[in-house]
Formats: sequence, C-alpha cells, structure tokens
Amino acid sequence: SQHDFVDFDCAGATLSPATVEYFGSWIEAVDAMGARPILSLSYVPPCYARDGQPKGPVTDTVGYRAFLDQLFDALVVKREAAGDVPLRYFELWNEPDIPLNPGDPSNGHGYVGTVEEFVATNLPSLAGAILAAEETSGVDIEVGTPAAFSPWPFERYAPTVAGLIDAA
Repeated sequence: SQHDFVDFDCAGATLSPATVEYFGSWIEAVDAMGARPILSLSYVPPCYARDGQPKGPVTDTVGYRAFLDQLFDALVVKREAAGDVPLRYFELWNEPDIPLNPGDPSNGHGYVGTVEEFVATNLPSLAGAILAAEETSGVDIEVGTPAAFSPWPFERYAPTVAGLIDAA
C-alpha cells in the first residue's frame, strides 16, 4: 500500500526500504537548511484501517502498532544509533477536521472517523510507539497535537494522552 510518502507492504507487514531512504534524505535536507523536520502521523496502512481507509480508525491495533514501531525504529532509533540526525518532531494527525477530497477519499488531511474513534483506536498505538522509541533511543521526541478546530478541541483528547503517558 502506498499513500503519500509511505510504502508499506501489508502482506509482509514491512515498511519499504525506499520509504526509509526517502524520509532519511528528507530529514537530512531539512536539517541542512537549519530547520527542524516534523512528520505528521496522518496515515494508517489500509490493512489495519476500517474499510481500508488510510485516513480512518484502526481496526487492527497490533498491526498498526507494529507499523509505527518500524517507522519510529527507522527514523528515530536507528538514525540516532548511527550518529545521523533522528526525527524528533511529530504531529498526531494533521487537520483531521478538514474534509477529504470528495473525488479521492484517500487524499487530503481529514480523518474519516470521530474524535472518540481516534482516541480509542489510533491514539494508544501512536503514544505507545513514541514512548517506546524514546526509551530505546534516548531521543526526546516532541509531539504536537492535531492541528484542528471543533469538534477536535485539545480538551477532548489531552486527558487520554496524559493517561497513556502516565501509564507507561
């Protein structure tokens, strides 16, 4: 499955080397300009998403977490261990309140689900993968909340994020 810049083999449950190489080059290029790269985690491999929709709620939390662990391992853990610039900044979805492109529902920033579904199905895996990558790499990962307006106010999911972090 390829979406945006992520190529994930659902059958083999693996992140493609081309994806890792692409993001590595991107991290280096942004860093070379003196900027800090930030990756919006706005994608679910279709094999782990409701109705195969990569912009929607997770149906297989174990598979989704394994995908995220691979992504964080490649972009944070292994890069730090190799002495390369690790990716330190992430956003938990980008503008989930903006509707998807009606002509192509796999395209756009939006989220095909409710805030409650995001909190229940997407957020635990995202928080868990981030915390695991921090612990393994020693990298302090900075996380931004979804850039959105109502009905996605920070107050609706912030207590859940704090609870997930405190539980770790």
